[in-house]
Amino acid sequence: MTPCLQRRESAGAFSHLPIELLEQTISSLSNQSIKNLRQTCTFLSKVAQLRFDRLFISTNPRDIEVFTAIAQDDTLRLGVRKLIYDDARFWDKYTTGPEGHAFQSDIRVPHWYQYLYEEQLKKARDILEKDTGILDHIKISDDCHESYKHYQELLQGQTEVISQGRDIDALRYGLTRFPNLTRVELTIATHGRQLEPFYHTPTIRSLPQSLIYPRARGWPGTDPHRNPFWTEPWDGDETRNWRGLSVLTREVARHLRENPTSSINEFSIDVNYLLAGINLHLFENTDGTEYTDLVTILSHPGLKRFDLPLDYGGIEYPDDSAPLFDNVYKLLSHATDLQHVSFSTNIDFQDNDLWGIIGRDEHCFPLRSILPIDKWPNLRHLSLSRLFVKQDDLRDFLAALPPTLKSIELSFLEFTPWYRDCYRGLFEDLRSTLGWQDRAREDQPKIKVLVERRGGKVVDVSAEAESYMYDGEENPFTIGSDPFYTERRFYVFYDVGIEVDLFDLKYRQLDFPNYREARSYHVRHLL
Repeated sequence: MTPCLQRRESAGAFSHLPIELLEQTISSLSNQSIKNLRQTCTFLSKVAQLRFDRLFISTNPRDIEVFTAIAQDDTLRLGVRKLIYDDARFWDKYTTGPEGHAFQSDIRVPHWYQYLYEEQLKKARDILEKDTGILDHIKISDDCHESYKHYQELLQGQTEVISQGRDIDALRYGLTRFPNLTRVELTIATHGRQLEPFYHTPTIRSLPQSLIYPRARGWPGTDPHRNPFWTEPWDGDETRNWRGLSVLTREVARHLRENPTSSINEFSIDVNYLLAGINLHLFENTDGTEYTDLVTILSHPGLKRFDLPLDYGGIEYPDDSAPLFDNVYKLLSHATDLQHVSFSTNIDFQDNDLWGIIGRDEHCFPLRSILPIDKWPNLRHLSLSRLFVKQDDLRDFLAALPPTLKSIELSFLEFTPWYRDCYRGLFEDLRSTLGWQDRAREDQPKIKVLVERRGGKVVDVSAEAESYMYDGEENPFTIGSDPFYTERRFYVFYDVGIEVDLFDLKYRQLDFPNYREARSYHVRHLL
């Protein structure tokens, strides 16, 4: 018997399936499932090949080791299509918990860590209680000392990598080794929520699955235990707060200058709706390193996607932000081939103190003064999130979008003046003026809308918004939202939409272009 036949014999029932069917089935599995499958028999260990189309790099040694190993492999490197730079950081200190919060424990574990550990442990138990059947295999361990030990190892490794610049060297080398790379992404959302990472990086996979630890986050303003962050001018000290951005834009821009025919056509800065973004002051100096590097990236021929979240903290007066948005416009004007654009800020409209700091009208800029849509004739997707908008300006802006548009997101928007403009009026205008409902079903732009209820709960009303626009159903939005009174801050009726956790693994499946189908799956699993 030949070795191939012997392997098929050992595969049992799998041996009778056509190899094409096996390959198609295996292609739908995660790498972790493929690893388990490969261990079942010799035949499947040959047929089920791991995929390395997506690679992670960060300031963690384990991620760099795996990244470099694949970059050095002459076969695996050819399959890499997506590179994600994880800019989340493990911090060595936090603001401590509430005054007088006492712990009876070993002093070797710092007070701040014990406080955050207790908080994260409670969140983990809440998740396990809610997601029964999905995370039943996870048994959390209430061992703060063990958690702190792992955390210190992660922190030490991160510190050494940054001091030696190992991530920079690895990234520069990797960019030259991935000829089929098309997408580069910068993210701070990697660690997701407790027990459910947003991405399973090599570093996260190396940790015990049940390990409870403070979520690593990146960029100022993402630590919920610190006071709201006010951005400073973009100089040497401030740029260190966004180190990953500086590193990634510099190395990608260098690579594109040296390789003008590079296949990279997507550059994404992803925060997954966290209240975070790039310091808006970066756009003060168009001769600055990061700005010129971004110009190089957006000028690259064939660039199809760009996602830009901005940190608006500390911008009190419109005269401060107007010239900055002018430079955002100039930057985006370089990318004439864009098909997918998302633009957001980190403004927390649920913050009652916000309304005593900034005025709505003064910070509501015409959208066409920020986003050069006339430069994007092939635009297919546009996402707007956490912006001050005027109803008529947004309506006219959407009416000017090219007919190539396939999907639109309008999430967490604040209308001004609040007593006149609102989501309800906007959608009435859109339905009566755009004529999208008259298009064939497959040509109707898909619509995504997320809003916040009191307490910061996120509600997805996308299906209801589409039903109103295209099927003549009821308008799901309320007349208006009064920002000055929390109890009057409404966007949709209470029986409309579904509450979602944006870091819930089930909700992550809901994305364009298969949004409608995926949402029905999600609703069934919430019941």
